[in-house]
Amino acid sequence: MFLERFEKEPEAIAIASLEYPFLSTALIDEGLDTLTIFNSESVISVTSNKGPFYRHTGKSLKAIFDQDKYTSYERESLYQSVGGLMVATYLGFKKHNRLIGERVSHLLVNEEHSFGVLSNFQFELFKRIVDSEKMKHQGTADLLSLHSL
Repeated sequence: MFLERFEKEPEAIAIASLEYPFLSTALIDEGLDTLTIFNSESVISVTSNKGPFYRHTGKSLKAIFDQDKYTSYERESLYQSVGGLMVATYLGFKKHNRLIGERVSHLLVNEEHSFGVLSNFQFELFKRIVDSEKMKHQGTADLLSLHSL
């Protein structure tokens, strides 16, 4: 196993998925801090959505968690794992033989960090974003070279 190569056991394991190109090192640090602060075995990056969400009952759609009411509470939010970041304690990983342990905390991420390249359409969007950023930086470099004249 890869981790057995280390002389000292690590305290935590952080996995950042390549499919989420806008993850930042600050977000990884935040995940490690969340693991410690909440004494969790695992931390996953999530987005929150208060819905409403519906489940098909076989005959009709029925709102889950009574989300068709006008009031909503945080406890009625559903969280979706996104952003490709998972952090776990090494002891929890050894105990459960997986990254998601029994006590899981979450790291709420924004749209940028939660953007995944999981389809051809998303890949095309990603390429356009990268090209746009390149053009912005090129424009800045052109302005700087003009200024030095």
